[in-house]
Amino acid sequence: MAGRVIGNPPIASTGLGSTAIAVNQSSGTALAAIIGLRDSIYEARFTVGADTVAFWKIQHVDAAQSVIRNQRVVITGTNQTIEYIYTYKAETNDVLRVVLGTAVGSSAVADIQAEALF
Repeated sequence: MAGRVIGNPPIASTGLGSTAIAVNQSSGTALAAIIGLRDSIYEARFTVGADTVAFWKIQHVDAAQSVIRNQRVVITGTNQTIEYIYTYKAETNDVLRVVLGTAVGSSAVADIQAEALF
């Protein structure tokens, strides 16, 4: 069982979709990522949205970003932003990221906030 430790600040993602609205992005583009997690259990909140229907790949990958440890494919409707909350067991330097599953010819955003539970 995991619990929260007071004082663990959330970690914010970086990337094109985290800092601004991404426009005209192709499938496979990573819009947000948290790189360099430490060995812990994390609760991660993924916020994704676009002004058209979009498929998203929410991924937990290894440090080299070559092995996908866990992937969920989700969809958002037109002009919708949705938050997904998942728990991950990360190894040192693992990465959480949001990748577009379909090309978006208009606007898209993605953001990740992760908090080590203990």
